[in-house]
Amino acid sequence: MAKRKNILSVTVIAILIALGLSFVKIFTWPFGTSVTLLSMVPLLVIGYKYGVKWGLFSGLMFGVVKGLLDALVFNTMSGFTATQFAVVFVADYVVANFVLGFSGLFRDRINSDSAAITLGGAFAVILNYAAHFVSRFIIYGGEAHKYFDEMTNSFKGSFLEGTSIANMLTTLSENVIAHHTGNYRGEIYSFIYTSTYMIPELVLTLVCVLILMAIPRVNYFISNE
Repeated sequence: MAKRKNILSVTVIAILIALGLSFVKIFTWPFGTSVTLLSMVPLLVIGYKYGVKWGLFSGLMFGVVKGLLDALVFNTMSGFTATQFAVVFVADYVVANFVLGFSGLFRDRINSDSAAITLGGAFAVILNYAAHFVSRFIIYGGEAHKYFDEMTNSFKGSFLEGTSIANMLTTLSENVIAHHTGNYRGEIYSFIYTSTYMIPELVLTLVCVLILMAIPRVNYFISNE
């Protein structure tokens, strides 16, 4: 009972830390999406330290709480229809964070804890990416042409205007609109949009995990219940 209470306490603390980090944006694209300050790391650590079961539980709780805060307190989903709200809440919040619990999937299957949590963390974040991709495609894929235009127009007057990355995304968007039709546009748009923040999140998260595992005391804490 004491061990279960201890695990629950650490899980709650991790969820609170993840919530705090999720509101800290280290980079925001002109078209709205942002890269957060390692908000997935606490949940990945719980999933590895206490196993997939507790990892999934913590991800689920985090997703529900974050979704409710964004919807009811910060009103970030006010423009959505009931169906769109349900898709975003389930895919972008519940499922996307639930799957982070799979960070512990390779524990005891690989001898190196550093390799196991890095591989498990990468797998979990890729699943997170997939959830965001599906959500974006369902809601915005049907009008990809419109949202490609919004993306490219957002660079005008922004800090990225005229940069190589703005030019690259603009050229890519124009090529997709010119050479692709139907759902393929939606899939490509969703892939590009999701990649702009999820790839940096993946890289930063895995680098942070590797750094943490390189610190002996932190490594011991993460690797032992």
